[in-house]
Amino acid sequence: SYQIRQLEQNLGTSLFHRRVRQVSLSKEGAALFAVCDRLFRDLSDELASFSAAANNPVLTIAVSTYVATRWLSPRLRGFFEDQGHVTLRLQHSVNAPDFALEDVDVAIRWGKPSNLPRHAQMLLPMPMVPVAAPALITGRVGPGPIKQPADLAGHLLLRDDAAEDLWPEWLGLAGLAAMNDNPSQTVSDPNVRIQAAVDGQGVVLADDLVGDELASGRLIAPFDLGLTGYGYHLLASKSSRSRPAVRAFMAWAQTAEKGGQQKSQR
Repeated sequence: SYQIRQLEQNLGTSLFHRRVRQVSLSKEGAALFAVCDRLFRDLSDELASFSAAANNPVLTIAVSTYVATRWLSPRLRGFFEDQGHVTLRLQHSVNAPDFALEDVDVAIRWGKPSNLPRHAQMLLPMPMVPVAAPALITGRVGPGPIKQPADLAGHLLLRDDAAEDLWPEWLGLAGLAAMNDNPSQTVSDPNVRIQAAVDGQGVVLADDLVGDELASGRLIAPFDLGLTGYGYHLLASKSSRSRPAVRAFMAWAQTAEKGGQQKSQR
């Protein structure tokens, strides 16, 4: 009652009509009650959502469509078997996320450890090797058969964007010149780049995620000379790494490749 009186004095108006054994809201009091009631309901709903989020957390994973379709999606059943209360949201992205600005908890990123933040965890080491369609390998189409690295001369090279193109590094590893005279085609999307190789358009540098194409014979690796040091890494912000759901996903991801569809570790 004292606080109500103080509030009325501060506002300069009465919030209640006071009669004998009866108190009712004034016009101003009713208006203020409506506002406070709405605010407290919103506050109650928000607090309840915090509790719901704790029991059913949403985890946002930034990952390229290439990795999502070829590695992550086939294995996710194992994660959900043990962490079914976690809702995953896949954000298709090829750029490193700004965790301070974007709603991302975990990212799977390609690169060398030296080019990534120190807290990045190697998930999938991936040597890069040239692959091509059988018709190109045998010489049925193109400038000639591909049996050794030097035979790549004259063949169309399917390249990534200039900043990400690893052909110069692989050719250097093979002891060859840059083959700048070779025809080339830049295809930034790795899914499209691999499909272009399957279609016989040219030779592409690929990682182990083209295993299905190699197993079926749609692509062939003519020689076993891999460019090492690259791979897919797990990244998470410092604040995200403290969340149980994030820790569970990162622990599961580290074991998923070795154990197929293993259950995640709590």
